[in-house]
Amino acid sequence: MNTARNTARDSHPRADVREIRVAGCALHAFVAIDSTQLGPAFGGCRFRPYQSSSAARTDALRLAHGMTLKNALAGIPFGGGKAVSEKLRAFYAAHGCVGARHATVPCLSARERA
Repeated sequence: MNTARNTARDSHPRADVREIRVAGCALHAFVAIDSTQLGPAFGGCRFRPYQSSSAARTDALRLAHGMTLKNALAGIPFGGGKAVSEKLRAFYAAHGCVGARHATVPCLSARERA
């Protein structure tokens, strides 16, 4: 069963954070949308192991806020968002659960690890 739930916002009161878990492929990811004021959130996905769910969530929030600032400074019509996950293929299979509010691509160094 696929699940996505909104988690507490902590120190980022504007952020919308989705925790994504997909049974059967061991996917556990977070998608953070910091701002959609200028347009849909845009930001990549970081693929790396995390010590805890809390560390992954905090990293997603921090990176999403950075993307808000980068996109605004670049003058492009996008807000900021970021996703973090340990599983590349599983993440992209499940990413549709956040709808059209966040566009992402893997960073250039992303690759599935055995």
